Amino acid sequence: MTAVLDALDTMDVEAVVESAIREFSFGSSRSKQSEQGLLGPSEIGGCRAAIAHTIIGTERLPEEGIKLAAFVGTAVGELVERAVIMYLSTRIPDAHRQVPLTAHLPHLGLNISGNADLVIGPSVWDVKTKDGLEAIRRNGPSFAHKAQINTYQLARIQAGLATPADKWSLVYVDRSGKDETVYVYSSEYDPDITSEIESRLEDALYAAEHDMSSAPRDEPYHYCARYCAFFNACRGTDEHQKGGLITEPAVLDTIAQYREGKALEKQGKELAKAAQTKLEGIEGSTGEVTVTWSTVNATVIEKHTRRGGTRLYITPVRSKKK
Repeated sequence: MTAVLDALDTMDVEAVVESAIREFSFGSSRSKQSEQGLLGPSEIGGCRAAIAHTIIGTERLPEEGIKLAAFVGTAVGELVERAVIMYLSTRIPDAHRQVPLTAHLPHLGLNISGNADLVIGPSVWDVKTKDGLEAIRRNGPSFAHKAQINTYQLARIQAGLATPADKWSLVYVDRSGKDETVYVYSSEYDPDITSEIESRLEDALYAAEHDMSSAPRDEPYHYCARYCAFFNACRGTDEHQKGGLITEPAVLDTIAQYREGKALEKQGKELAKAAQTKLEGIEGSTGEVTVTWSTVNATVIEKHTRRGGTRLYITPVRSKKK
């Protein structure tokens, strides 16, 4: 208790709350599983280099901060699960949350165990929370997310509780609350996903036994530097000079997405400006929206200080003159 008391023996509220969040987050069953070097459904579709380091028990970087975004995401996800179970309790009797499942990967002879968020009859639902859903709507789920829930569904099929025709669903919720429309991605059990999982695990197992440098790094450098517990051991000594040629597919896709978004933003502003000219003097209601005009008087702002920060610039590369 002394860690949260100051010199006057009064409670340090900030320390208590931060310590509570940290211990709650790192004490979760999934965190304990990761610390013990056990591969679960959420890991097997991820970076092969990280899987290899998990297998050989590479020392992890110590966790820093309280990871508040992940904590909030976990809380939102749990509330969604409970809300679904409450809603379905009088409608579908066979609805459960946090169901232990074990799938057998026959080609490798491995058992993969974890807890499915929701089991609704023969189907498995997995709740994912993100800060904004536009990217997931545009690009679809990651392979890691599809690998996780497809493995849960495989476990249900192997247990005789579902058929390959039954669908699983990934349910995405905006943890910021700004986007109130849930995004759902559903599919039947896909044996190709299982085959890809086994192939990726083979790569990781080979690297763990023979040559760690052979394990493909499936995430971009900046992602690894920010999130991966094995960053120092895996690629902490890499030369990554600012201004160099960017070749990582995930980063290239993100740059393309940013440029597309800026182009749509410009197009939208031009479209709205043209429409505004035609709506001058018009007020009323369409039944769906209300149209009004207001006058904004000029305001003089003296000694205005522009807030500092970072700004992203993505500009076309000029081709050399022939």
